[in-house]
Parts: sequence; C-alpha cells; structure tokens
Amino acid sequence: MEIFDEHLDMTVEAVEIECYHCGATTSMPPQTSDDRCPFCATPLPIDEAVMKRLWKPDYILPFKITEKECVDIVRKRIFKWWLASSKLKNIALAPNNFKGVYLPFWSYDSNTYTEYQGECAVESRTTHKNDDDKTKEDTITDYYRVSGNVNVSFNDVSVSASLSLPETVINEIGDWDTKNCVEYRNEFLEGFFTEICQQDFRDLLDEAKKEMGYDIDNAIKKDIGGDMQRINTKKTEFADIKFKHLLLPVWVCAFHFNNKIYQFVVNARSGKIHGKIPGKKLRIAVLVLIIIIFATIIKSITNI
Repeated sequence: MEIFDEHLDMTVEAVEIECYHCGATTSMPPQTSDDRCPFCATPLPIDEAVMKRLWKPDYILPFKITEKECVDIVRKRIFKWWLASSKLKNIALAPNNFKGVYLPFWSYDSNTYTEYQGECAVESRTTHKNDDDKTKEDTITDYYRVSGNVNVSFNDVSVSASLSLPETVINEIGDWDTKNCVEYRNEFLEGFFTEICQQDFRDLLDEAKKEMGYDIDNAIKKDIGGDMQRINTKKTEFADIKFKHLLLPVWVCAFHFNNKIYQFVVNARSGKIHGKIPGKKLRIAVLVLIIIIFATIIKSITNI
C-alpha cells in the first residue's frame, strides 16, 4: 500500500476554539470578537481560543449558495409544515442564526484488484398442463459456480471527518460536486467557520474501502452475468492509494426553541437540506384528534 508521507508535514496555523456544550472544535472567522457555536448556538468561550498547527487542506469546494438563498431554502421547509408556530418561524429565520461552515473530509484514490468466487443463476421457463388441462408456466433457476477477477479504479471517494454532524446528516445532504474543488487558499475561509479536522487519513481509510466495496460488488456481479448473482468470497488488494484533505461547505442554522436546540443543515452547493421542525402543541393535538375521528368513521363504515 502506497501512501505519500510528505502530507504528514503539511500543516497550517489556525485559531481553535471548542464548544463546551456540543464539543464542536472550530476555527472562527477572522476579526470575530463574540459569536455562537454554529452547531448548537451556544456562546463560545472566545477568551479560551488557542493557536494550533493543524492539517492543511489540499482542496476546498467554495460556497455556491449564498446566505440569502439558504434562508429562502429553510423558509420554504418551515412554511410547508403548517404545524410550525409563528414564533418558531421568527426565531429560526433570524439572520444571525445562519453560519457558513467548512466541514473536513478525506478523499481517496485507489486501484483495486479483486479475486472472487460466486454463483451465476440462469432462469428458464417451461410450460405444462395441470390436472384441469390448463397451461401453466414455471420458472426454473439453475445455479453455476463461477470464479474470476475484476479491476476497479477509484477517484475522489470522499469520507466525512466531521465529529460535529452525524453520518446520517452528511449522507442526507450529500451529492458533493468535488470535481469543482480548487486548490486551498486562506482567502476562501474569510467570513466562514471551519471545523477542525480531528481525524487523519488513516482513521478513515477503512471507511473509504467500505465505500469502494459497493462498487466492487457491482463490478463482480456484472462480470458474473446471468439473471442473478451470488458473491460467496472475495479478496481485494488496494494499490496506489492516494489521499487529499478537503473542505466542503454547509450552512448551519442552529437555534433554541422551548428549551431545546434545533438545527437545519444545508448543502451550500446543491441546496439539499436536513432538519426537523418542532410543531405547535395545539395544532398537533388537533391533527391527532382529526386522525382519530377519521379512523373511527372509516371503521364504522366498514362495519355496516
């Protein structure tokens, strides 16, 4: 396995600050004297910020969706949900709730060679007459043992190194156009938070191999052919592994409502959004009552 060690010395200085509430570690925008955590809206201990040497990103995907466009995206999500209270709408859409954040990712390239053993299923159809002299068609499936090998090359398999957003959220807003990444320059960070990368490329290599495994399985099934395929065993060799440290952009809208923290996350390239909306208690009660009444009516009709 080849990994380029010169990356180990590629570091950059940044101001690091940790949120006491959610644990997110970020680098704050320059000339910020007072701000809140972009992930949970908790005031940050500005006086405890420290200067550290961190992984220097190789590439960055600039913000495409503006803050105004992000506000419109969140507004549409909230206003579609009639249970949301007007107070919630005012709080959530407050301009200072929207923070631009660059999230850390590792991107992997690799050439793979996989030997496999499996089974190929071939279907055939026969017809015969049953006892009442009607023609019936049956499907017969025959399995044949097969073995072979496939070569699959991978480029830019991206794995999130964020510790502040769950993998489920990252996957929901996914679809990053990493082909539009540009070489990292400090000026891209102006006005935005940056989550500090706490994991190096070795921490997430197995996750990248797992992602590659799905495409390898598809290549094996295509190589097996037939109507259905089974993969019994496979052994993959990963060669020429290369990696890149990426920063990918999101807008985060975090706010407090009824003593709870709520959060919307918007992909700042595609506009995909994640976020749950708290409903107004009275409206929820009315909705539940309507559902109960409707179910009772349906049950009464079916019993007539």
